[in-house]
Amino acid sequence: MKKKQSGLAAKLIRMIIIVIFILTAAVTMVFVLRSHEMEHIAEEEGKELSLQVEKMTREGLNNVLKDAVEKQKNGELTGEELLAELIKADLLTHTLQAVKQVELTENMKQRIRSVFHFNLTLILVISGALLVLSILAASRLAKKRVAPINHMTSRIKDLSGENTVFEMEEIYKTGDEIETLAGAFAEQSGKLKDYVEENLRITLEKEKIDTELALAAQIQESMLPRSFPAFPDRKEFDLFAKMVPAKTVGGDLYDFFLVDEDHLAVVIADVSGKGITAALFMALSKQALQSRLMQHGGDVKKAMEEANNLLCEESVEDMFVTVWMGVLCLSDGKLTFVDAGHDLAAVSRQGGDFAFCEDNHGIVLAAFPGWEYEITEISLKPGDKVFLYTDGVTEAHNRKNEMFEERGMLSALNEDPSLTPKELDERVRSRIAGFVGDAEQFDDITTLCFQYFGKEGC
Repeated sequence: MKKKQSGLAAKLIRMIIIVIFILTAAVTMVFVLRSHEMEHIAEEEGKELSLQVEKMTREGLNNVLKDAVEKQKNGELTGEELLAELIKADLLTHTLQAVKQVELTENMKQRIRSVFHFNLTLILVISGALLVLSILAASRLAKKRVAPINHMTSRIKDLSGENTVFEMEEIYKTGDEIETLAGAFAEQSGKLKDYVEENLRITLEKEKIDTELALAAQIQESMLPRSFPAFPDRKEFDLFAKMVPAKTVGGDLYDFFLVDEDHLAVVIADVSGKGITAALFMALSKQALQSRLMQHGGDVKKAMEEANNLLCEESVEDMFVTVWMGVLCLSDGKLTFVDAGHDLAAVSRQGGDFAFCEDNHGIVLAAFPGWEYEITEISLKPGDKVFLYTDGVTEAHNRKNEMFEERGMLSALNEDPSLTPKELDERVRSRIAGFVGDAEQFDDITTLCFQYFGKEGC
């Protein structure tokens, strides 16, 4: 942890050391080169001066010696007089001056070396002092900057649970970017706290709603008959139904019950919309249809009209429901039904292909009060089947936005019309799943299929 905390200071000190080292090396190199250059110049001048003196000395001595030798041969000069002549000619003075000049040149070179060594020592001393001062200043500066950042980092790491607010403290008030950064953290942490609290509130509300939806789904499921075979002691018919909502709860419904010992009531409906509102309206529609049908002893016309009037009074947000409701006489196979804006039933006659059964279509329930519905009657023979469904079957969409449509449903049914109602239901749903693929379910999918066996099946 300490290594991480001192990282900034160490980097700053290293950078200063490198800069000072480079500057010192550069200045030293300049002095070295300049010293060598001056020493070389002095040495060259000394060599040239020595040559000149040597030349002058040789020429002067040659002349004097030559003259002196002639005079000595002629007996004009003695040895002492020859020396006097040399002094008189000032050659000795020139020689001494040359020697002195050589000495001065050597002294100049010695002074250059001394000055160089002094300057080099001074540079090294000054560089060392600057280095120490820079390290101290860098350490102090780094600590001044690192301490707030380290404190800020530690404080941010501690933000968890209920402690999610980053507060602006005195250590962050540096008057520079650190203070700006700390202020931004403080502002964002406040917003984050508000967001977390709001998100928690929404999550709790969502969990509550999900719980209520799950409970509503259980209640809705319990309202629909789910035990099959539905009437195991009755051999006149076989029946199967299923509803899969697009959401947790749906707006489709199916129902079947015995009005009396000889009449079976069958209902399938589709409420506009989805979700809780549709589910509540579905429950109301189911209760209204069943109670009115039982009240009027299986009279589907009266039951449908009274249910329509009731739902018109209770409908909200322009909701409506499509309904197919029929009563099958078990003794003779007569099927009487009313179609209130619902999809046409598909009928298979004694094992033949399924085909749509045209009927007296009426308007949907909860649209217009006082509407008079027309009944449709058909006669079923033993072995005949009736397949009822909602538009979630025919309007199932795939990823290409293509619909399963009526022909898709009929194709699935007619692969083997001899299947039982449950097997036919499974066949249709299997084909829908294969067609839709991984696309999201568009609508509630509800089906009801029954087969009539008549008294011969008893």
